[in-house]
Amino acid sequence: MKKYFTLATLFLLLFVSCKKSNSIQPEEIAPTYFPLQAGLRYNYIFTISYSLPFMKPNPISGTRAMSYGDEVKKSGTNYFQQTDTTVDGSGTNVTTSFIRKTNYGVYVFVNSDSVLFPLPDSIKKDVTFDKELALVTFPLEKNKSWMVFQMSVLSSLLIEFSAICKGLDSVDYQLSDSNMRDEAQKVDYTLTMFKPEVGIHRNYTVTVWFVKNIGIVKMEGSDEILPLFSGGNFPFTISTNKGFHVQSLVKFTK
Repeated sequence: MKKYFTLATLFLLLFVSCKKSNSIQPEEIAPTYFPLQAGLRYNYIFTISYSLPFMKPNPISGTRAMSYGDEVKKSGTNYFQQTDTTVDGSGTNVTTSFIRKTNYGVYVFVNSDSVLFPLPDSIKKDVTFDKELALVTFPLEKNKSWMVFQMSVLSSLLIEFSAICKGLDSVDYQLSDSNMRDEAQKVDYTLTMFKPEVGIHRNYTVTVWFVKNIGIVKMEGSDEILPLFSGGNFPFTISTNKGFHVQSLVKFTK
């Protein structure tokens, strides 16, 4: 009996060991739709069109250069530093944000000072919010949805930012002066902003295309939330400008 027990135990241990060695992390199951390492550089061109005729100039055109630098520690967690340089008719704007990647997703550090700054002092102490934006969760697959970010004051929701993967889609863009058409994972992002005291809410939407081994090649949607993908702050005003922003990759350097 002791011999049988020993053999059975050995078989069980070998089975469990093999099963563990064959386990696959979520990121390894799906292609890498969001490469992240120091030295990667992306260049985009963009246009912003406004529905109101008195907005001048209309449309606005410009460029955006984005790069990942070395890792830095924020609140005890390592992030890559992301630097965005945007140039348009009004001048040059440089922003810095912090981003990290795990086997489960891509997360952007939320600067609490920039989030709280636009809010009235009377409610700041009652505001709670996520400390990161869950920009992507792995694996990207059709109909998968997730919560990107939430913010509340007491029991009232101020911001709800969600995403849903629409699945594979063909996307056209330029890369080093060549016209490209690739298969991409298409993700729709929706940010809903609530103003409980007046019963108003507003939806902002952005669609993003992720290409395997490159990352984001195209974004289009509300100009008020698209900057969230390049180190911008949250929109706390309900604007009537209704800018429509289209941004496309033109250069990718490893």
